[in-house]
Amino acid sequence: MSTFREHQTELLGRSGWNQCPSVATAVAHAGLPAPTREYLHDTLTTAAWSAAEQAVAALEQHFRRARFADEVSWGLLLVPDHRRLDTRQPMPGQVREDQRDASGDDVVDPDLTPGVLAVATGAAWTVIGTVVGPYGPSLGSYREIAGADADEFTVLGQDIRRLITRQVWGARVLQAGHRHLPDSDHNTRWTFTTFLASR
Repeated sequence: MSTFREHQTELLGRSGWNQCPSVATAVAHAGLPAPTREYLHDTLTTAAWSAAEQAVAALEQHFRRARFADEVSWGLLLVPDHRRLDTRQPMPGQVREDQRDASGDDVVDPDLTPGVLAVATGAAWTVIGTVVGPYGPSLGSYREIAGADADEFTVLGQDIRRLITRQVWGARVLQAGHRHLPDSDHNTRWTFTTFLASR
Protein backbone atom coordinates (compact mmCIF):
# COMPACT_ATOMS: atom_id res chain seq x y z
CA MET A 1 0.00 0.00 0.00
CA SER A 2 1.48 3.34 -1.06
CA THR A 3 2.12 6.12 1.43
CA PHE A 4 0.59 9.58 1.15
CA ARG A 5 3.95 10.91 -0.04
CA GLU A 6 4.33 8.27 -2.74
CA HIS A 7 0.74 8.68 -3.95
CA GLN A 8 0.86 12.48 -4.10
CA THR A 9 4.31 12.50 -5.72
CA GLU A 10 2.98 10.19 -8.42
CA LEU A 11 -0.11 12.36 -9.00
CA LEU A 12 1.88 15.60 -9.16
CA GLY A 13 4.40 14.01 -11.49
CA ARG A 14 1.54 13.16 -13.87
CA SER A 15 -0.15 16.56 -13.48
CA GLY A 16 -0.49 19.29 -16.07
CA TRP A 17 2.73 20.91 -14.85
CA ASN A 18 4.65 18.00 -16.38
CA GLN A 19 2.32 16.17 -18.75
CA CYS A 20 0.39 18.95 -20.53
CA PRO A 21 2.92 20.13 -23.16
CA SER A 22 1.83 23.77 -23.38
CA VAL A 23 1.76 24.14 -19.58
CA ALA A 24 5.13 22.38 -19.18
CA THR A 25 6.60 24.74 -21.79
CA ALA A 26 5.31 27.76 -19.84
CA VAL A 27 6.93 26.36 -16.68
CA ALA A 28 10.27 25.99 -18.48
CA HIS A 29 10.06 29.46 -20.08
CA ALA A 30 9.34 30.95 -16.64
CA GLY A 31 12.60 29.49 -15.34
CA LEU A 32 10.84 27.20 -12.87
CA PRO A 33 12.18 23.73 -12.15
CA ALA A 34 9.88 21.05 -13.50
CA PRO A 35 8.04 19.59 -10.48
CA THR A 36 8.84 16.00 -11.36
CA ARG A 37 8.64 13.08 -8.94
CA GLU A 38 12.40 13.30 -8.49
CA TYR A 39 12.30 17.05 -7.82
CA LEU A 40 9.55 16.69 -5.23
CA HIS A 41 11.35 13.83 -3.48
CA ASP A 42 14.58 15.84 -3.33
CA THR A 43 13.06 19.22 -2.40
CA LEU A 44 10.26 18.64 0.10
CA THR A 45 11.36 17.68 3.59
CA THR A 46 9.85 14.93 5.69
CA ALA A 47 8.33 17.64 7.90
CA ALA A 48 6.74 19.32 4.86
CA TRP A 49 5.21 16.03 3.73
CA SER A 50 3.89 15.37 7.21
CA ALA A 51 2.28 18.82 7.39
CA ALA A 52 0.79 18.41 3.91
CA GLU A 53 -0.72 15.05 4.82
CA GLN A 54 -2.18 16.53 8.00
CA ALA A 55 -3.72 19.44 6.04
CA VAL A 56 -5.35 17.17 3.46
CA ALA A 57 -6.71 14.82 6.13
CA ALA A 58 -8.07 17.78 8.11
CA LEU A 59 -9.84 19.20 5.06
CA GLU A 60 -11.42 15.87 4.23
CA GLN A 61 -12.59 15.42 7.80
CA HIS A 62 -13.87 19.00 8.15
CA PHE A 63 -16.03 18.78 5.02
CA ARG A 64 -17.04 15.12 5.25
CA ARG A 65 -20.74 15.99 5.69
CA ALA A 66 -20.87 18.57 2.89
CA ARG A 67 -23.11 17.97 -0.08
CA PHE A 68 -21.27 15.91 -2.73
CA ALA A 69 -18.40 15.25 -0.27
CA ASP A 70 -18.20 11.67 -1.54
CA GLU A 71 -17.26 12.98 -5.01
CA VAL A 72 -14.42 15.22 -3.82
CA SER A 73 -10.79 14.23 -4.38
CA TRP A 74 -8.47 15.92 -1.89
CA GLY A 75 -4.75 16.25 -2.43
CA LEU A 76 -1.90 18.66 -3.07
CA LEU A 77 -1.67 21.67 -5.33
CA LEU A 78 1.57 23.29 -6.46
CA VAL A 79 1.47 27.08 -6.67
CA PRO A 80 4.37 28.56 -8.65
CA ASP A 81 6.48 31.52 -7.57
CA HIS A 82 4.42 34.51 -8.73
CA ARG A 83 7.55 36.38 -9.79
CA ARG A 84 8.14 33.76 -12.45
CA LEU A 85 4.67 32.51 -13.34
CA ASP A 86 1.88 34.69 -12.00
CA THR A 87 -1.31 32.65 -11.97
CA ARG A 88 -3.32 35.71 -10.90
CA GLN A 89 -3.06 36.92 -14.48
CA PRO A 90 -4.92 35.68 -17.55
CA MET A 91 -2.90 33.04 -19.37
CA PRO A 92 -2.06 33.58 -23.06
CA GLY A 93 -3.72 31.11 -25.40
CA GLN A 94 -0.50 29.23 -26.07
CA VAL A 95 -0.13 28.33 -22.38
CA ARG A 96 -3.47 26.56 -22.30
CA GLU A 97 -3.71 25.40 -25.90
CA ASP A 98 -3.36 21.73 -24.91
CA GLN A 99 -6.14 21.93 -22.33
CA ARG A 100 -9.44 20.57 -23.54
CA ASP A 101 -11.56 23.65 -22.86
CA ALA A 102 -9.07 26.33 -23.92
CA SER A 103 -9.93 28.18 -27.13
CA GLY A 104 -7.86 31.35 -26.75
CA ASP A 105 -6.54 33.70 -24.11
CA ASP A 106 -8.14 33.50 -20.68
CA VAL A 107 -10.85 36.11 -20.29
CA VAL A 108 -10.31 38.50 -17.38
CA ASP A 109 -11.87 41.94 -17.00
CA PRO A 110 -9.00 44.38 -17.76
CA ASP A 111 -10.30 46.75 -15.08
CA LEU A 112 -9.62 44.19 -12.34
CA THR A 113 -6.49 44.50 -10.24
CA PRO A 114 -4.01 41.59 -10.26
CA GLY A 115 -5.75 40.11 -7.25
CA VAL A 116 -4.62 39.01 -3.82
CA LEU A 117 -1.16 37.50 -3.52
CA ALA A 118 -2.15 34.69 -1.16
CA VAL A 119 0.98 32.60 -1.68
CA ALA A 120 4.28 34.49 -1.62
CA THR A 121 6.89 32.30 0.06
CA GLY A 122 9.84 32.90 -2.25
CA ALA A 123 10.05 29.18 -3.05
CA ALA A 124 9.82 27.99 -6.65
CA TRP A 125 6.76 25.93 -5.71
CA THR A 126 4.52 26.08 -2.66
CA VAL A 127 2.46 23.03 -1.70
CA ILE A 128 -1.04 23.46 -0.31
CA GLY A 129 -3.86 21.06 0.41
CA THR A 130 -6.99 21.39 -1.68
CA VAL A 131 -9.53 19.81 -3.97
CA VAL A 132 -7.64 18.23 -6.87
CA GLY A 133 -10.46 16.61 -8.83
CA PRO A 134 -13.06 18.35 -10.98
CA TYR A 135 -15.57 18.76 -8.14
CA GLY A 136 -15.40 20.46 -4.76
CA PRO A 137 -17.87 20.30 -1.86
CA SER A 138 -21.09 22.23 -2.29
CA LEU A 139 -21.28 24.72 0.58
CA GLY A 140 -23.34 27.58 -0.78
CA SER A 141 -22.69 30.72 -2.77
CA TYR A 142 -19.57 32.86 -2.44
CA ARG A 143 -21.57 35.45 -0.48
CA GLU A 144 -22.89 32.82 1.94
CA ILE A 145 -19.39 31.46 2.47
CA ALA A 146 -17.77 34.88 2.82
CA GLY A 147 -20.41 35.93 5.37
CA ALA A 148 -20.31 32.72 7.40
CA ASP A 149 -18.91 32.46 10.89
CA ALA A 150 -15.15 31.90 10.81
CA ASP A 151 -15.47 28.65 12.76
CA GLU A 152 -17.22 27.04 9.81
CA PHE A 153 -14.14 27.53 7.63
CA THR A 154 -11.31 27.26 10.13
CA VAL A 155 -9.13 24.20 9.59
CA LEU A 156 -5.99 23.62 11.65
CA GLY A 157 -6.35 27.12 13.05
CA GLN A 158 -6.55 28.80 9.62
CA ASP A 159 -9.49 30.51 7.98
CA ILE A 160 -9.13 28.77 4.65
CA ARG A 161 -11.29 31.34 2.86
CA ARG A 162 -8.21 33.58 2.55
CA LEU A 163 -6.95 31.22 -0.16
CA ILE A 164 -10.06 31.43 -2.32
CA THR A 165 -8.15 33.59 -4.78
CA ARG A 166 -7.39 33.93 -8.48
CA GLN A 167 -3.77 32.98 -7.82
CA VAL A 168 -4.66 29.62 -6.32
CA TRP A 169 -7.49 28.96 -8.77
CA GLY A 170 -5.19 29.72 -11.71
CA ALA A 171 -2.65 27.23 -10.42
CA ARG A 172 -5.39 24.63 -9.94
CA VAL A 173 -6.54 24.99 -13.55
CA LEU A 174 -3.01 24.62 -14.96
CA GLN A 175 -2.20 21.66 -12.73
CA ALA A 176 -5.37 19.90 -13.92
CA GLY A 177 -3.79 19.46 -17.35
CA HIS A 178 -6.29 18.21 -19.89
CA ARG A 179 -8.10 15.49 -17.94
CA HIS A 180 -9.72 16.84 -14.77
CA LEU A 181 -10.51 20.48 -15.42
CA PRO A 182 -12.61 22.16 -12.72
CA ASP A 183 -15.76 24.01 -13.79
CA SER A 184 -15.67 22.48 -17.25
CA ASP A 185 -18.65 22.22 -19.57
CA HIS A 186 -17.70 18.55 -19.93
CA ASN A 187 -18.40 17.90 -16.24
CA THR A 188 -21.82 16.74 -15.08
CA ARG A 189 -22.07 19.60 -12.58
CA TRP A 190 -20.24 22.75 -11.58
CA THR A 191 -18.34 23.72 -8.46
CA PHE A 192 -17.92 27.42 -7.88
CA THR A 193 -15.50 27.57 -4.98
CA THR A 194 -12.33 25.76 -3.95
CA PHE A 195 -11.38 25.32 -0.29
CA LEU A 196 -7.77 25.15 0.74
CA ALA A 197 -5.44 24.86 3.68
CA SER A 198 -1.78 25.84 3.52
CA ARG A 199 0.86 23.36 4.53
